[in-house]
Amino acid sequence: MIHLRVTGGGAPVLLLHGAPSPIHDFKPLVGRLARRQRLLWPDLPGYGYSEPVEGKTSIARVQTAIEDALLAVGAQEVAVVGFGAGGYRALSLAIGGRVRVTDLVLLGGWAAVDEQARAHFQGWIDRLRPLADAKDEKLRKDFAADVLSPRTLKARPEAGAEVAEWLDLIKPAALADELESLLAARDLIPHVGALKVRLSARVGALDPFGPVRASEEIVKRVHGARLEVVPDCGQALFQDDPHHTLEFLVEALKAQLAPRREREE
Repeated sequence: MIHLRVTGGGAPVLLLHGAPSPIHDFKPLVGRLARRQRLLWPDLPGYGYSEPVEGKTSIARVQTAIEDALLAVGAQEVAVVGFGAGGYRALSLAIGGRVRVTDLVLLGGWAAVDEQARAHFQGWIDRLRPLADAKDEKLRKDFAADVLSPRTLKARPEAGAEVAEWLDLIKPAALADELESLLAARDLIPHVGALKVRLSARVGALDPFGPVRASEEIVKRVHGARLEVVPDCGQALFQDDPHHTLEFLVEALKAQLAPRREREE
């Protein structure tokens, strides 16, 4: 069962963290929106207070757990914000889920893993698979350098230590399983064009996991979608560019949810 935090009231917004990343990166957004929206922010299976899914980790099993948690609190229609792998999960939920998704906001998301990104993921799977823990300093430094921009690492070394702690959120072998499930996941590109959602995407120009080309493939297929590419930033947008990332999310959700609120009134 997923541990689901529910904060605020109003139109529901589901927040999906990455693989790995902490759900608490969304805390500033929760603080900004809780007066007018109902924020649903879960620990995905295997993270925080949530148990792993039964059996082999898969996109379908995690999606079922997410849907069960949403339906249990009466959230049958949601806007979804997804970071990294959470962006893929958000798209999958919108394309074929038991919950209606009206709005999507993606941070470094993707609908399919291309060959270049696949090789990058596989490299991390191979490094993580045999480890009992993620305490190796080289591993942690390499990970920080992979998700953060060189600019941030140089200007704020503490940010490197912060993102290195993402590796402590889940056992290395479990993270390797999760990354493998993402590589095995179906290509959503053929289905994206049929989505009837309002979609906004933001991506760091240096992101190797959810690269700019992945966001471009999504945005060009969804009518009215918009894309913001952030120069000199990696995947860790909450650390590389915290202020502008927060403002992007607030404005995207404000603009997207306003028409629904007006209809409800």
